[in-house]
Amino acid sequence: MTSFSGCQTSLLARSATRVFVISDLHLGGEPAMMSRPALLAEFIDGLPARLAADETLELVINGDFIDFLAIAPFAAFTADSVEAVRKLRSVVDAPSSFASVFDALGRHVAAHHQLVVIVGNHDLELALPAVQDALHDCLCAPAGTLRFVDDGRAYRIGNALVEHGNTYDGANANDWNGVRHLASAQSRGREPQADVQVSAGSQIVHKIVNTLKERYPFLPVIQPEGELLVLLMLQFEPELRSDIKKIAQLLKAKKLAEQLPKHGKTAIAAACSEDVGLEAALRDIFSEEYALLKATNQPISALDDWIDSWRCTKKTSLSYMLEHGVPIPLDRLNKIRLGITKIVDADQSSLISGETQQYGVEGERMLKAIQGLQVVVMGHTHLPRQQDYGQGVYINSGTWIDRFTVPPEVLQDETCKELTLFLRKLLSPGGIKPMPPNFADLSVAVDGTVLHAELHVYESALP
Repeated sequence: MTSFSGCQTSLLARSATRVFVISDLHLGGEPAMMSRPALLAEFIDGLPARLAADETLELVINGDFIDFLAIAPFAAFTADSVEAVRKLRSVVDAPSSFASVFDALGRHVAAHHQLVVIVGNHDLELALPAVQDALHDCLCAPAGTLRFVDDGRAYRIGNALVEHGNTYDGANANDWNGVRHLASAQSRGREPQADVQVSAGSQIVHKIVNTLKERYPFLPVIQPEGELLVLLMLQFEPELRSDIKKIAQLLKAKKLAEQLPKHGKTAIAAACSEDVGLEAALRDIFSEEYALLKATNQPISALDDWIDSWRCTKKTSLSYMLEHGVPIPLDRLNKIRLGITKIVDADQSSLISGETQQYGVEGERMLKAIQGLQVVVMGHTHLPRQQDYGQGVYINSGTWIDRFTVPPEVLQDETCKELTLFLRKLLSPGGIKPMPPNFADLSVAVDGTVLHAELHVYESALP
């Protein structure tokens, strides 16, 4: 546990707020990325029992709560409020498998505990007024118990700062100006004068991942949604290579640093800077495909014509070859093996002290720059992390989706026999074995002092 003891003794007799932060639930869609709604409902119902006698309770859902990208009919962003509400209700209401989660959230707010929903990049529709009203009604939330952070700001509770983190991921940064304009227009019953600019990551999920996920159900859980994912998919579906110039344009999202006013560019640009080591590795592993991804300049509007052609399995599809015992070229398997290795190198799921990438860099910067700040909590990466930077603590609250691990022998076997067996297992029903979910636990005194902050693995009482 990380404790901040300077004011702790004098505050013990006073009221404090116990803040639990969870993120990246990704509720919704078929096949669902999150298969354990009963576990999440149990966690929510059990929060009051964790409180000390003098504590009030606040639950923060830190982005990617409801996965609108995964709900049919698929869209990179659902701007129509009626359709966005329909998608919300398809996840909330019975017979949805996630109804128990919203029942638990309803009980949470009915007891006058606080619920804060921070908008991420998979649930941007939660910034729309009609969708917020619908969720409020679904939960029967008493006045003042449900709050949305929906304008790009970080959420502050005392000396703790909570944000989703996609701001520091150029391919997944939200167009907050466009979202604010749309929400403003809809709140007045007007038509917006400009469209929301959808991120490259959302385009990739909509146009490629959603098209192929029935064939490769593990695709949606691979992070990040960028070049490495696309390069792996080119190995799964080699015929996609004929459309690589179109696919590449999905990766041409503007970096966040290019969208900021001049005074805000320097620090964010540093946090969003590309991983030079990863770039070099991708160039070495995928060579020609990587060069083509970098070189294209074809307009995005040309993408819509070819999506349907990939809904049918080809004889060159990895899934077809594995199912029918067709030999897979060793060089293709090795590219998959080495690509997965790069994901695992960045993952280090069992190491909460592992690499924090640009998110930890920005967390450390804020801890130094913002007077009194003690804790920064993010999500987005799906990687649980806790780092003490001396002047404060960075925590990533991980995810509740069905993430999987790759055995070391799969990555080390250059013959790729172990990889072939692993891929067959991964594509079979139940092939993805869920890892334990995580949550952040903070106690914040009435004067804003953070008394403790810690990342936990949730241990279920369910059989």
